[in-house]
Amino acid sequence: MAIFEMGIIKNGVLIFSKTFYPLDADVKTRARDQNLRSQILSSIIHFANNCLSTEVEYFVMRKYQIAIASQQVIVRGGKNFVVAYVIGDSDLEVEIVNESLERVLSNFIEKYQNEWGIVENTAKYSAFEKILFDIFGDLHYRPSDRVRKLFNT
Repeated sequence: MAIFEMGIIKNGVLIFSKTFYPLDADVKTRARDQNLRSQILSSIIHFANNCLSTEVEYFVMRKYQIAIASQQVIVRGGKNFVVAYVIGDSDLEVEIVNESLERVLSNFIEKYQNEWGIVENTAKYSAFEKILFDIFGDLHYRPSDRVRKLFNT
């Protein structure tokens, strides 16, 4: 199991992301792809919630799995739909990752919801990376990197 990328989306806009391992995308298109991913994920989750009255927990694809946690947050009278996602390999243990992802989302909302604006300065979220690592521990490592880390410390 390995986690390639983790992101947090607010109202369809990617506001925080961390890449652990690159996906098969070209470096030049990676940022554009992250924004596209966030918009598509938000659309699918909204569709499931509003039209099908159900929640999306994860997607399974040939090479990847995407785990999802979402929450609607009301701040200063405005509704904000916040989604945390993880893109992992095909061996991703969704139940384990979802537990951590829920904690990541709750911590992020608790820490930053009073700082949200209409237009986001995403640089202010960079300090969240430490909290992310504290919650995920070694979950994001590939098995070979976990073993390597054991013997290098």
